[in-house]
Amino acid sequence: MFELETVLRKFISIDRQHKRLLESQVKKGGMHRSQHRLLLHVYKSPTAPTQKDLAEFFDISSAAVARSCKALEKQGYISRSADEKDSRANCLTVTEAGVEILEKTKSLVFKVDEKMFAGFSEEEFGQFFSCLEKMQKNLNEFEAGDENK
Repeated sequence: MFELETVLRKFISIDRQHKRLLESQVKKGGMHRSQHRLLLHVYKSPTAPTQKDLAEFFDISSAAVARSCKALEKQGYISRSADEKDSRANCLTVTEAGVEILEKTKSLVFKVDEKMFAGFSEEEFGQFFSCLEKMQKNLNEFEAGDENK
């Protein structure tokens, strides 16, 4: 069959290629892929998230979120307003310009994702998803357990 190392190299290679392609498409909208992800999350959130919410959701540092939000605000894609519950926090909302750039980049990003899964049957796609869920479950158990200490 396949050696674990060969499969892992392919998995990582595909992930990097996917990120590179997404980056090239999102750059057409004038932003970095990570900024696009944050902007999209703010747009889809039922309530205006804070920078802390974004850091927790994406499991990244508050400093990284702050840099991305500063750039998005400078480009006019998001606005900040004081959180009524916590005066130290800012709630983020997408501006009209932010919505426009998301509409512009949505089809570009979709093309990359659609092409990546071209030729997959519904059954193959489901099996792939099941494998990913199993991998995540295994890593979650490893992370939570004594195995990683």
